[in-house]
Amino acid sequence: MKRVLAMLLLLVMIVSLTACPGSEDPNKGGGGGGEVDYLDTIGDKDFGGAEIVFSSISSYAYEIYYEEEEPDACDEELYNRNSRLEERFNVTITPMYQEGQGADDHTTDVRNTIMNGLDDFDVSMVQIWMTGPLITDGWFLNLREYIPYVKDSIAKTDWWSADINNAYTIYGKQYVGVSDINLSAIKTTWCYLFNKGKVEDEGIASKLGYGTMYEVVRNNKWTLDTVYNLIKDYYTDNTETTTGIDERDDGDTYGLLSSGGWWMEIQTSACGVQLVLNDGETTPEITPFTNFNSVVEGISKIYTAKGFYAPTSTGALDKFAEDTALMVMTTFSGLESDTIHDSDVEFGVLPMPKASEAQKKYHAGSQDAMTSIEVPTTSFGEDRLECIGALLEAMSAESHRAVLPAYYDVILKHKNTRDEESIEMIELIYEGRLYNFAQIHSQGTEQLYCNNPQGGDGTGLFYIMRKLGPNPTMVSTWWEASQDLLTTRLEEIVAMYEQGY
Repeated sequence: MKRVLAMLLLLVMIVSLTACPGSEDPNKGGGGGGEVDYLDTIGDKDFGGAEIVFSSISSYAYEIYYEEEEPDACDEELYNRNSRLEERFNVTITPMYQEGQGADDHTTDVRNTIMNGLDDFDVSMVQIWMTGPLITDGWFLNLREYIPYVKDSIAKTDWWSADINNAYTIYGKQYVGVSDINLSAIKTTWCYLFNKGKVEDEGIASKLGYGTMYEVVRNNKWTLDTVYNLIKDYYTDNTETTTGIDERDDGDTYGLLSSGGWWMEIQTSACGVQLVLNDGETTPEITPFTNFNSVVEGISKIYTAKGFYAPTSTGALDKFAEDTALMVMTTFSGLESDTIHDSDVEFGVLPMPKASEAQKKYHAGSQDAMTSIEVPTTSFGEDRLECIGALLEAMSAESHRAVLPAYYDVILKHKNTRDEESIEMIELIYEGRLYNFAQIHSQGTEQLYCNNPQGGDGTGLFYIMRKLGPNPTMVSTWWEASQDLLTTRLEEIVAMYEQGY
């Protein structure tokens, strides 16, 4: 897979140097032209002009269609993907969304539509964190049983990552899936950016015993402890105070930046931690806290380090672009922004660090705002399901073959990230994504819910790390207080999977 993806990325880079994306609007042109060597094995089908409707959040409609006046390379490939598949299968691909509608209202609309027995859409794309109650209420079909072509591919192919989809499966039943159609799953995947100038000027890599930061990663040394040791004293007070007391603020220079507390749950996944132990076939279990106590302590050390900071008056990426930080945690979507492209800061891309050198591979996590794929129970009918399944499978494969490499090209546009090392790190991050069953069942008290041992509001299991703060014992306290309830809730959810379609 790495060799294939590297070749695709190389081709995209070569083409982008000779073409001018946006020179014409592909919404007004043909379907890309030429013979296409499809990755899927479906062959050509004629579905008689059927319309397949995708229900999505308006801000994520770009996964199915786009309306940009000046399309980039990714937009063009997405349009070409749809055109090729519409012609190949004799179908029409239609996005359905309400302009400005958020995740909550979209989820409510999906629920109400299915409850009322309406077949307004064939596929829904609900944000992943909101899918749990819809699954346990029985509104989606089992992708591994009822959806032709998808059921034979979802655990085997690169465009349906087995590591991701097995995490969402109970006893062979899976009601939400993630494929390379879900570009938001890539966009919300987290990584580190490092300031090349500061690393070179201050000899950061050489202090670690290597020539570059990439070599640190390759030699399995990019760990929580490595990050902590780099940033623990990496702080410069750039602002004067009337009291003369050293006060950290947005004007100072730091070792590591991040916005909000999301990074702690993402870093937990990057350390290989599965809050629910689940392989898709055997009975899932709540992970014992002792399995990841050291990870909690490692994240807490970073959180409380003098050189770590979460800006309050600006975004972390904006501050990094001002050349006032050694590193920043961000998502791939941050690499699309003008903030970083217009900055004079030369940067490189690194994965989230491992828990320790004993961890076998680098992992990455995605924010829960990514979309997923569901087929509603209102989509029954052999012919209809074959059409839906063929399109989902072929669209996933085509996204992997053409759209994903084009997207990488978009985020690698910065003059100093178009290099082999950047491609290598992007590949490593993409292939190491690790998702968790708790991610889809953490919304609401009827799902996997942790009580607050001090009273007050609790939290969904997936968000427990946000309660970490400066105190690593806090998570263990919550865990202990909720262990019995979590186990009971998980048993109830598993029973609902067994009873579902």
